[in-house]
Amino acid sequence: RYSYPAIAQKSHHDSAIIGTSTIRLLNPSQLNPLFQSSFVNLAMNSPTAYEQFKIFELFRRTHENIKYVIFGIDETWCDANANPDKFTFRPFPPWLYDNNEFNDYLHLLSGRGLENSVRMIEYWLGKRKAKYNGDGYEVFVGDDSRYDLNKAISNIYGNNQQKSILEEKVRNNDFQIDRKAKYKFPVQEMYLSKMGNSLSDETVKIFMFVPYH
Repeated sequence: RYSYPAIAQKSHHDSAIIGTSTIRLLNPSQLNPLFQSSFVNLAMNSPTAYEQFKIFELFRRTHENIKYVIFGIDETWCDANANPDKFTFRPFPPWLYDNNEFNDYLHLLSGRGLENSVRMIEYWLGKRKAKYNGDGYEVFVGDDSRYDLNKAISNIYGNNQQKSILEEKVRNNDFQIDRKAKYKFPVQEMYLSKMGNSLSDETVKIFMFVPYH
C-alpha cells in the first residue's frame, strides 16, 4: 500500500494486474513477451475492493495508452454488503493516491511515512535489498519444497472426510442454487464496473477468475 503508488506511476509500464494475493504470483516478466507489453503487478495482500480501485485509478490516471488490464476476480467481488469496508486493519495512505504531490512531504517525517523514508535511504545506500522488483513482482509464499498437502487440505476443506463429501457433490452436481434469485454484489457496481468502463475501447480488459486450489 505504501510501495505500489510509486511503481504504479512508472511511465514505461503500459499494462497492469489488479487484484489480491491470489493473483500476485503472475510474473510480469513472463507475461510481457506473450502480450508484447510491459506489465506491472499491483495486486496486494487482502485489499478491499476500494483499495484495488484506488491503485487502479492511480495507474489509469498516470498512463495515457494502456494496452491490457488483468483483474483478478475472487471472493472480494462477491461481497453482498451494501456498505462494504473501504479499508482493512492495515494502514492505507490516501495521500499517496491523490493528485496532490505536495501533501506527501508532510508524511515523510512521521509514522509509517518516516519508516518507509528510512527504508528508502537504506536502499539507496546499498544496505537494504529491494522488496519488490520494478514491476511490483515478489514471491511472497514459501519455497515449493515446503508444500504440505495435508495442511492444504485442512485449510481448504477442514479434513479429508469433508473433502470427500464435497468431491461427491461435485461429481453429482448436487448443489442447491436458486436460479431465480437476484444476487446483488454492490462492490461490483461501486468499483469493478467503474474500473472497466473508465478504460478506452482500445484497452483489452481481462477478468480472470482465480483458482483457489
